[in-house]
This record gives sequence, structure tokens and C-alpha cells, in this order.
Amino acid sequence: MGNSRCQSSAGHLSVTGTFDRPVSGIEPQKVSPKLMSAIIPKQMSGLRCKVVSAIGIAFLVLFVGQFTAARIILLNSYAKFNRERAILNAKQVQNVLSHEICQLDLMAGDWAEWDDTYQFVKDGNAAYIASNLVNRTFTNLKLNVFLIVDQSGQIVFGQGFDLQSQKRRALPADLMALIFQDRSPLLRHSRTDGSIKGFVLLQEGLMLLSARSILTSQEQEPVRGTLIMGRFLDRAEIERLAEIMQVKLSLYRDRDPQQPADVQSVRSQLLKNAPVAAKNLTNNAIASYVLLRDIFARPASIVRIEIDRNTHVHAESSFLYYFWTTLVIGLVFCGLSWLLLERLILSRLGQLTHLIDRIGATGNLSARVLLAGNDELSQLASALNSTLEQLQQSQIALKESEERYFLVVEGANHGMWDWDLLTDQIYFSPRWKAILGYEDNEIDPDPNEWFERVHPQERESIEWGIEIHLNGQTPYFQYEYRMRHKDGSYRWVLCRGLAVRDEQGKPYRMAGSLSDITERKLAERALAQQAVELARSNAELEQFAYIASHDLQEPLRKIEAFGDRLQANYTDQLGDRGRDYLERIRKSAQRLRILIQDLLTFSCVTTTAQPFVSVDLNKLIAEIVSDFEVQIQQTRGRIEIGELFTIDADPLQMRQLFQNLLSNALKFRRQEEPLIVRVFGERLTGDRCRISVSDNGIGFDEKYRDRIFQVFQRLHGRNEYEGTGIGLAICAKIVARHRGFIEAKSTPGQGATFIVTLPIRQAREAD
Repeated sequence: MGNSRCQSSAGHLSVTGTFDRPVSGIEPQKVSPKLMSAIIPKQMSGLRCKVVSAIGIAFLVLFVGQFTAARIILLNSYAKFNRERAILNAKQVQNVLSHEICQLDLMAGDWAEWDDTYQFVKDGNAAYIASNLVNRTFTNLKLNVFLIVDQSGQIVFGQGFDLQSQKRRALPADLMALIFQDRSPLLRHSRTDGSIKGFVLLQEGLMLLSARSILTSQEQEPVRGTLIMGRFLDRAEIERLAEIMQVKLSLYRDRDPQQPADVQSVRSQLLKNAPVAAKNLTNNAIASYVLLRDIFARPASIVRIEIDRNTHVHAESSFLYYFWTTLVIGLVFCGLSWLLLERLILSRLGQLTHLIDRIGATGNLSARVLLAGNDELSQLASALNSTLEQLQQSQIALKESEERYFLVVEGANHGMWDWDLLTDQIYFSPRWKAILGYEDNEIDPDPNEWFERVHPQERESIEWGIEIHLNGQTPYFQYEYRMRHKDGSYRWVLCRGLAVRDEQGKPYRMAGSLSDITERKLAERALAQQAVELARSNAELEQFAYIASHDLQEPLRKIEAFGDRLQANYTDQLGDRGRDYLERIRKSAQRLRILIQDLLTFSCVTTTAQPFVSVDLNKLIAEIVSDFEVQIQQTRGRIEIGELFTIDADPLQMRQLFQNLLSNALKFRRQEEPLIVRVFGERLTGDRCRISVSDNGIGFDEKYRDRIFQVFQRLHGRNEYEGTGIGLAICAKIVARHRGFIEAKSTPGQGATFIVTLPIRQAREAD
């Protein structure tokens, strides 16, 4: 099945894509010269000068000895060996990468020179795909790309695969562009004795690629197409190769601005066809480099190979000399340093420590440290005495501050609590206990003393509130709940608290206050009861208005009926004045009927309201506009509708709301120009929306913008514009029922805008 054609061409390898860049180390913080001058005065004297002189002499001896020994015995003798070893490793990397290319090319050749593949290009049978091109094939062959292109350049089969997630994926777009470019070098249909192999630089990374002509098992023509296999040289593949060669590999894209400085410095040498270049990275590592070129012989990537410089085999014979030299120098340094430090510093420092420990044990801030001498230690003793004096003054000020804080807390009638979360002990102030009717010695410092007195219906909520605050989900703890008094009754309290956290954000303490709010709660309950009574009274008034309006229609119908009979049967007998009186009676009855109907509509907003359902305002307003179509055409006007929302609402009342607003716009238009009405929506924060209905009509003075939403309020005479003055009051009542609000903006002669703000989602109701 295929031949074994594979030639090593390391000079044309290319690596790119996702590379392992070493994480740059954190630079040590530098001490500023100003700060250093404060630490070490220009005129060093006393203890500091003695210590610096002693350490300097000992360090100089040790440094000269170590440097001389390392230079003569170790460094010069192993530098050459390490460089030769680094170059050898670089050549091995070249060979391994060439071997990987050859193995992929052999595998592609086996598939390309297979009768089943040859037949598949011709007939595209699905059995070939089901049997051979499954996920396991990509996994076993470690392939990220498998392509079969026929002789005309059409893809017969193409599939990308993610080896990490074991899932199929789309083919890389830049690989497809390379294949379908004019006279692509990857599509070889005329030659039967060669292949294209190497690396291709893609956006997603470096790909090992082989393109082979598709022939029969006997390598017979005609060529039916090209088979392409590809494998990304990703991080996992790089780590696998590094493990095989027992080296540390790093790959960098050519001309990448994020390349390390050492890689950039050797690029010019590598471009001169120098295969490798060795360079010391640190005292413990040496690196060699290889320039990799892609299938077009363009520089693509640079491989850096790092090895350890501490070669144990070569260093073993020399280590004994270095060890004894370092040991002798170290012993001399340690002995000299110890004698000098003990004689000049340690004994006096121990005396100073003893004096400080005695002050700390007694807690007496009025005591002072006495240390004879005229050096830095004696100056330190003076500084400690000054600090002790300041601490003593601060302690007095703190005591006074605590007394003031206690007076403020007691005056505000707050009880305090302080909970140590590490020991699970809690402090309750006397006022905290007094709020619940207890003396100071009647409640133990145990959190259970708190939670056991919380009302059973609220205990779980309080514990949950504390838990989420300690977890950092709330900025502070604040709850109103009931607690059991000593006499058995329950008192309403307001509890506030705040957690104190360490540097990692873990709480270790929580403190707060407790206030008695029983009287306020009772007052709120009384207000709530009054609100219920007021709502009931309003409901009765609305019901009365509905019944009264309904009963008025019966005598009105008789007036209209007898008026119609008079007009039909006795018009000639009434005379001109009688007919005028009759017409006035009929018009008054008609206005009264409209008024009664509007009153019924106003009272029915809450009494006969329907449950909230999902209402599409786009569809609803379109239907309303259709109802006004004739009137809009007569006025030569137009209505523009923007994108609106779907909200929870009473559909009948929503229709009535916007029908009244559009009817107002049509009614109060200017006769000299066509009417333009715009309806548009805007989504607000908090799951609310705003719908604006604006026109270019006669407008009104904004000092009346609150009055127009009241019942029977008219800004124009009945002879100028028809209406009862109830329409906008109905709109306001509908909007209020939907937990929204309505407002109006206008300028006389320039039109008006009615703005309705409504919730998009709200609780369903069945009133």
C-alpha cells in the first residue's frame, strides 16, 4: 500500500501558531536612593560602621575565593562542553522534526495509494466515510485535517478535528485559501513520484502537512486528485517532542514582537544559513536555536532548546576541589562574622530585647528603655521611648473616644453586639439585653441566645441573611424581624451588622446594632389598615357610580324615544320654535348618553377589569390605526409606528388607552396642515418600557398638564371640540391599574406628547 519515499529537509521546516512563551519573572523591588540615604546616613559611625566593616571584610574574602575557584576549576572548563552539547541537541531537534514530517508523509502515501480511496474519489460512496473517516481515525492518526480533492479542484471530503476535545470542527479558512489559490502547489495531479511535505503557517498554529497524489495501489495513473493530511504542532505535541528528547523546547513565530531578547539577537545569524547558535541564558541554562522554514522556504519560526549547564558527569571530578575551597572560606567567613556580631551587636541587642519584653509583659506604657552608648542601638532605645510616650497618649485618647462612643450609642437607644467568628463567642451590650427585658448577667455570650429568641417564622430567614453576607453576597446585614421578650411577647427590632474580613476576604468578625422598632411597626400596621379601608371605600364609590350611571340610561332612553316620535309624527304641528326646542332636547339627551357611557367606562376600569395576559402592542396599535383609517384619510394625515413591546396587560384596557390617545390627536389637530402622529417605544432599566404618542396638533399650555387627567376637565368649549372631559381621566386610571404612570408635554401650537411608562412583566391578577 504505497511506497516509503521520505527525505529529510530540516532547512525547510516551519513552526508557528500557539507557542509556549516563558513567563517573565517578577523583578525585585528596588530601594530608591532617597530611602537608602535615610537608612544609611552619609557619615556612618558607631555600631552601623562596625557591622558594615566586619561584613564587608568577610564577604570580600569569601567572594574572591569563590570567584577564583569557580573561574579556574569550573567555569572555563565546562563552557566549551556545554556549547557543544547545546548544538548537538539542536541538530537532534532538527532530525526529530524531519522524522515527524516523514512519518506523516508515509501515512498520507498509504492512504493516497489505496484502491478504496481511488474509487471513493470517483463515486463518493458513503461506506468509505463510515468505515474509515470516523473520529477514531483522527485520534489514532493524530490528525487535525483530512482532505480529499478531486482532479478538478473540488473537495470530495474535508474535515477538521480537535484532538483535545475529541470533536469535529470546520477546516481552517486560511488552509482552504491556500488550497484554492491559483496554481496551488498543494494540488499535484500530474506527478506520480513525488509529494509535498513540510509545515504550513496558519492563523491557528503551525501545521505539519503532507499532500500526495491519489493513485491506485500499483501507483498507476490517471491521477484522480490529491490527499492532504495535517497535524497542528500545538502545545501538547511540543511537550511530547520535548519529553522524547529530554529537553525544554520553546517555539517563537518569526518577527513576533513578543519574542524574548535572546531569540531576537540570534535571528540575523540564523538567516545566514547557520543551523544553530548557542547562547547562555542564565547561570544554570544554555540555549541553542534553529531557524525553521515553511514549504515556500520562507523563515517561519525559531526553535529554542534549553539544557542544564550543571553537567554532573564533567563536574563530579572538580566538585571536590570546589567544595573544600568553599567550605574553608565559608567557615572563615562565618567564624569572623559571628565573633564580630556577637562582640559588637548581639550582646547589646539582647539587652535591649530584654528591656522591651519586660515592658510588654507588664503593659506599663509609662516605663522607659535605658541603654548606654552612643550608637544606633542607643538611638533606637530613644526612639522606642518616644513611641511609648505617644502610645500612652493614644491610649488616653482612645479611652476618651470609647466613652464618647458609649454615650452616643446609649443616647440613640441602640444595643450593640460583636461576634467573634473564630471562637464563636458573641458580646451583647447591656442595652441589647435591656431591649428584650433582661439584666446584664441573664444572657450568655453565645450566638444561640440570639437565634433562639428570634420568631420561629423568621429564624431561617435571619440565618440565611447572615450566611449570604458572610459569603460576600451582600454589602451589609440589615433585617427587621420579631424577637421574644422576657415577658413572652414579641417585639419588632431592626438589626444591622457588618463583617470584618482578612486580607484574603475571609470574615473573622461581625458586629452591629439592635433597635426596638415596635412602635413604628404598629403605626405602619395602622396605616395599612387605613389604606385597606380607603380602598374598600373607593370600590364602593366606583360601584355606586356604575349603578347610578346604569340606572340613568333607562329614563334617558324614554326621552330619546319620545323625542324621536315627536319629530316623526308632530313636526309640522310644533312650528319653528317647537322644532328648535325638540332638537335641543335630542342633542342634550345625546350628550347625556355619551357622558353616562364615559362614566360607566371610568368606573369599569377596576370593577370589570380583565386579568393580565401577554399583549403585543405592535399588533394592538396597528388594529386601532386600521379603525381610524377613514378619519385619517379625511384629514390627509398619517400615523407613524415604531418598534414596540409585548407586555403583561389587560388587552381591552390597553386598546381603550391608546384608542383615546390617538382619538385626542385626531380631534385636536390643526386645520391648516396634515396631521402627523408618531408612536414609538423605548426600553428602560428595571424591566419597564416607555411609549410616547406625539402629534403636531394645537397643543396646550403645560400649566394644565395635571388638570387634563382629572374627570370633567376641559381646556376648550363644547362648541369648539366635542367630548365629555373623561377620556384622559380613563387613560390615567388604566395606567395606574397597570402600575405605571402617564404624563404630558406640550407647547401651544406645536403639538402634544403623551408619555406612558409601564412594566413589561408583572404579576398576573384576576380583578
